[in-house]
Amino acid sequence: MGNYFAVVTCRNSEETIKKTLVSIKEQAIAPEYVIVIDDGSTDKTKRILDDMKKEWESLYVITSPDSGYDIGRVVKNWNAAIKLSRDSRLPKTDYHMIATDDTIYPKYYAETIISHMDAKPGAAIVSGNYAKYRPFMPHGAGRFIRNSFFEETSWQGYYPEQMGYESAVIYEASRLGYSHSVLDDIKFEHIRPLGETQWFYEFGASMRTLGYHPLFVLAKFLKYLITGQVTGRRGSIYMVYFYLSYAPKSDGYDRMYDNNLRRYVRSNQIRRLKDVLNRRLPISPGIRYALHFNGFHNLLYFVYCRKVRRHNTILLQGKTYRYFDTERTWYNERAVEIPIVMEMVRMYEGTNILEIGNVLSNYFSFEHDILDKYEIAKGVINEDVVDFESEKRYDLIVSISTLEHVGWDEKPRDNMKIPRAIENLKTLIASRDGTIIITVPLGYNSTLDKLLREGIIRFAKQYYLIRTSKGNEWIEASWEDVQDSKYNTSMRSANALLVGIITVKPST
Repeated sequence: MGNYFAVVTCRNSEETIKKTLVSIKEQAIAPEYVIVIDDGSTDKTKRILDDMKKEWESLYVITSPDSGYDIGRVVKNWNAAIKLSRDSRLPKTDYHMIATDDTIYPKYYAETIISHMDAKPGAAIVSGNYAKYRPFMPHGAGRFIRNSFFEETSWQGYYPEQMGYESAVIYEASRLGYSHSVLDDIKFEHIRPLGETQWFYEFGASMRTLGYHPLFVLAKFLKYLITGQVTGRRGSIYMVYFYLSYAPKSDGYDRMYDNNLRRYVRSNQIRRLKDVLNRRLPISPGIRYALHFNGFHNLLYFVYCRKVRRHNTILLQGKTYRYFDTERTWYNERAVEIPIVMEMVRMYEGTNILEIGNVLSNYFSFEHDILDKYEIAKGVINEDVVDFESEKRYDLIVSISTLEHVGWDEKPRDNMKIPRAIENLKTLIASRDGTIIITVPLGYNSTLDKLLREGIIRFAKQYYLIRTSKGNEWIEASWEDVQDSKYNTSMRSANALLVGIITVKPST
């Protein structure tokens, strides 16, 4: 099993330092040695350390003069301990442990973490947990660091002596391909609550020095404010205040980290935010689109058009249809296709209805057959529309933005497959008057556009719609208005639609 040494910093810790050191000394797997840095204690801490050192040969103490309290010296003390281990040629170890003067560790703490890290060579930083919640990153106290990884960092085996060093090392581990974790089942005790003896300047300002993404900071703030975790509610306000008020610096303890690390931190956080949103929000393309800059811009237009201007309906052939706005349709042609087609479906309620492409079942539940070559779902017939045969005859056949894919999004392409599909659909209509209603976006399939232009595909009734604003407003138009429309260009998805209706008369 791997071995380790421990680093403990302290200042005026007469009430806690002995408890901390005893808990480390009595570990089931004891450290090779422990280095304590007494940062200018003015109480009995030095005397306690001197007494313990008499009976503990592998205890080393670095005593610094009293220069007043300065949290920025903590990382310098860590580095002083590492330097002592090297200069004194103390035994090399697999790991080192960072502890504080106000933490107490159970007997099997080190053994549990080392066993985990031995079994996972890619684990660079691991800690137990003292909190009631499970943090994403290992705690500063109680963390074990793999020394082979530590030597690979851009700081070459030392800690960066600047604000945010604990997080910086974790992000560096991730950047180098290592992992980090918190073992929630191994608990240790933090005697002094976080925030009792320290201010929260570093919580916020170090987020700026590390390049935290503003949305990530906002998410942390809301989480801490709502739950009271990590910083507490008051601390979350301090955190945001210092994040916003920090002025970038090029030197000193609170200077900015290098660009490479900051860029990595930001990209890592964007990925994490996306992962969280994908897990917790409904899996809806409309919601995901709204989270992009252009999508959010269009969402504002949409809200303005629907809620302020109250443009909630569209007029087609003298008939008014209400836009079908949902989280999946507010930004695309479904908002107008669905109400038009569903009006026809309601007229044929209780008859045999066939849908080409599984669309309507995502929004409505009604009795009908569904033909979709590719989508595997309960009740869906997986056959090609040009080959489909059935003894059943249908009173209504509907297709919403599906036929444009036929022959086009297939290999090899078949430019005349759509006309054959339409002819096959006609054979499925009932002997009494039956209807086929088809909607297709224009500009998506150039071959389909050409067949329409040349009259090779022609419906008994053909109507056209064109999108007029980023708020997803549509109006009826002529062929001349829509014939050169482009798909997915100035606005997302279709910018023009064809509504085609075929009425099949019974043969005499």
